Amino acid sequence: MKNNEITLQHYAAKTRFEKHRIDIPFLSEEGIIPIGLDIGYSTTKVYSIFGTYMFLSLPIKVADDFCPPLEDKDIMYKDMEGNIWIVGKLASKNLDEARIQTQPEIIYSRWRINSAEFLVLLRVGLFLGLIEDDLEDRYKIADNSRLAIQTGLPKLYLRGDRVKLEEHFVGKHCYQVKVAKKGWQTISIRSGFYGQ
Repeated sequence: MKNNEITLQHYAAKTRFEKHRIDIPFLSEEGIIPIGLDIGYSTTKVYSIFGTYMFLSLPIKVADDFCPPLEDKDIMYKDMEGNIWIVGKLASKNLDEARIQTQPEIIYSRWRINSAEFLVLLRVGLFLGLIEDDLEDRYKIADNSRLAIQTGLPKLYLRGDRVKLEEHFVGKHCYQVKVAKKGWQTISIRSGFYGQ
């Protein structure tokens, strides 16, 4: 392979969607869905009773008419204002093809907690953690449950950034996610925050 053929995708972690079901009786009775969410600089990792997921921590805002061909596990996100983002390997692929640009000072600095990019990664992670079943044209999403979210932040950052984290995590989230060729799915959830 020649140097000019090497792209970001050669070095990036691979997207992973692994479904499973873990029954925890006392949580089921209380209607709680625990989600472990680690929004790292390289990847976002999601652990829930329904599955384990990993995708690149790379969200890029695109034009409203941006309509790339979608492959297996490609992720798109839309907020309630209609802003569209491509996430993970789809974003990486489009960076490699020089179609769009990103802001590394936001994505790869500690201060990204204050960014829209962080909120996109958080919400996509919550969506994946709530997938109960894979239907033909959409996912069955767990509803009528309470979320209990655990972060993987070091205690120093958790203390210093607690207020900003709570602003992102706690409360109502309303947005849409599209994975591969499945349709857009609207998510409307309330979440709580449990620190380390």
